[in-house]
Amino acid sequence: MEITVHKASAIRDSVPDLVITANAAMPEIVHPSSPGWELLARDRYEQEGRLVAEALWQHLPGGTVDQILMALLERRASLLRVRHNDVGVR
Repeated sequence: MEITVHKASAIRDSVPDLVITANAAMPEIVHPSSPGWELLARDRYEQEGRLVAEALWQHLPGGTVDQILMALLERRASLLRVRHNDVGVR
C-alpha cells in the first residue's frame, strides 16, 4: 500500500520528502522461552516506534500529527478504560 499526504511547510529551509517503507516481516528475536526475550522485543519496538515518530514529527504538519495521534489513541481506547461500577466492592 502506498499513501500520499502533505508535508509540513518550512519557514526557512524546505522540508525534505519522507518515505517510510514497511516491507519486511518482523524477524524473530529469540524464542519466548529464552531469558530476556521481553527486553529484546521491547527495545526493538521502542527503537522503531521512536524512529517513525520522529520522522513524522519532523516532516508532517502539526494538524496531521495531531490527527494521527487521535486515531491511534482511539484504536487503543479499550486499554485505557477504567471500570467504575466496582467502586467499594472488595
